[in-house]
Amino acid sequence: MSTNRGFLDLTSAECLNVYQSVMNNGAEFFTTAELLAENNYFGKAISHLILGTEEAIKGLCLLLEGHDFDLRKIKEVQGIFKYHLPRHNIIRDTFSIWMVIRYIYDIKNNHSRKNILANLLKAVITILPAVGNYEWWQKADQLKQRGLYTDYKNGILQPTNLTREEYEEAMRRTTPVYKEVLQFAEDIARMSPRQLKELRQNFNDADFPTLIAETIKRK
Repeated sequence: MSTNRGFLDLTSAECLNVYQSVMNNGAEFFTTAELLAENNYFGKAISHLILGTEEAIKGLCLLLEGHDFDLRKIKEVQGIFKYHLPRHNIIRDTFSIWMVIRYIYDIKNNHSRKNILANLLKAVITILPAVGNYEWWQKADQLKQRGLYTDYKNGILQPTNLTREEYEEAMRRTTPVYKEVLQFAEDIARMSPRQLKELRQNFNDADFPTLIAETIKRK
């Protein structure tokens, strides 16, 4: 009897084998967004920018899973990999996960381990909501849906209602995040076993699952 296996069922080795395919799909979304915008399909272009960013972060999580970071054990992370779940908040939560990962990585050389948790708790409460265009990312799922589907609210709402200016704003919001994720993935891929072990320890010291839960809850 055959079983259906998804991302949550993959071994570490399998995660390493597939993460680049997910990254490549993210890149295709960005390329497609440019082509759509060139033909004035700005709504669908915006959706593709958001989808491309989502795929890149998912690919990064798979890369980390390939190095035994155990992210898939965290309830708030699992939604990234479950396509059958309602996805109206998925990019918002995905962005939150990325911000915490980035912060852990950025402070690794600036603080002793005993101060990591204190600094991260401060970040969750005060810093993370104020950086990275957080308000825009809170609305990104709704914007993604608007760019793909026709709706009706006191009148017809179509993807073509979204403008070039809104597309250009989406480019400003998504492109830096996308590039940062790619750079981080390149850094991870070049790390030695010792460096990976130290980064895993930073995740443990920072109580990553609690930070993710707190960040999402506070939005």
